[in-house]
Amino acid sequence: MSYIIAATDFTDTSLNAVTYAADMAVATGYPLVLINAFSLPVMVGDVPLPATLIEDTRVDMEKQMSTLVKTLATAHTGLAVTGEVRYGTVIDVIERYATENRPPFITIMGNTNTRENSVWILSTLSDASGNLNLPVLAVPPGAVFKTAPVMCLALDLTMTDIAGPLRQVADIATAIRAQLHVVNVGNNDARGNRLISDEIELALLPARPAYHFIPGEEVEENIQTFCEENRVKLLAVIHGRHSFFESLVNRSHTKHMAKTMQIPLLVLHETAN
Repeated sequence: MSYIIAATDFTDTSLNAVTYAADMAVATGYPLVLINAFSLPVMVGDVPLPATLIEDTRVDMEKQMSTLVKTLATAHTGLAVTGEVRYGTVIDVIERYATENRPPFITIMGNTNTRENSVWILSTLSDASGNLNLPVLAVPPGAVFKTAPVMCLALDLTMTDIAGPLRQVADIATAIRAQLHVVNVGNNDARGNRLISDEIELALLPARPAYHFIPGEEVEENIQTFCEENRVKLLAVIHGRHSFFESLVNRSHTKHMAKTMQIPLLVLHETAN
């Protein structure tokens, strides 16, 4: 059986993401694995850190993890939850855990970027989506998991090698009983005919999606409008070198998508198997 990973550093934002993950785990029947990754500098200035500091930090993190596991198990009937505390960066720790066990069903992370006027996606996903070859769901502060949500997949039809991530989208949508809407902006031919391939339709078939084709070139604005008008609770994108998501990460400002990004964002990889 697969499982759900939720990364936490015990901050309020990450704990909200953990609660979101716990609710999803109960709804889908998947076990939940909490992961805390901690790291310390080798020295501060010219003063080396005590050799016991890493172990002392580990002990403290494990105490917090034990308390969190017990709290979640008490609050969520039927939840199978365990915790892991490991030294390293969160990306490396999750990757090692997935290699030692099996790839998770989904990896859930909370945003910890509190800079004024910043967009939370950049703090959580610009690194994770580029380095962690797993489905990553970034949960903003205050987001609450709902069973059978309206889910939107923003699909760039110029991308290739996407059958794998599309199957992952279908699996996730099916598991949470989502109403899946596939939205494409601008990739229509001269007559406005849709350009959905049989491969795409076959990969997404289990989720029984509705397809929407929107003319124009303002991708972010059109997707934002669609999400607002249809009360979308989860937005999915496929991360590729030439995808619009990549352009968001590489731009200095993302004001057009900032409002939409207040809903959880699922990022998958173009080359996923």
